[in-house]
Amino acid sequence: MTFRNYVCWKTERVSHVMDTEALQTSEAVFMATHHPIRMRRIDGSSANATRLIRQEQFQEIFLDANRTHMLALIQGAAGTGKSHLVRWLWATI
Repeated sequence: MTFRNYVCWKTERVSHVMDTEALQTSEAVFMATHHPIRMRRIDGSSANATRLIRQEQFQEIFLDANRTHMLALIQGAAGTGKSHLVRWLWATI
């Protein structure tokens, strides 16, 4: 299927869909435009014990009923998806 000459959205809605602030769009637009996030998990206090994980893996760890508490430090440069990850967690829990 080709999308040549096919309009996927209304021109007046482009600024809402392309909004770079994760917390500013409606939940429907956010979920429709969401792209999975890969992140690096640091286990314990050793920075050498890192591994790449998917957002779903993070969510499973975050929601693990066997934990008495969960503390997660989400860090990264501006625009790397920190707020996006938090919003995705909120929307899917």
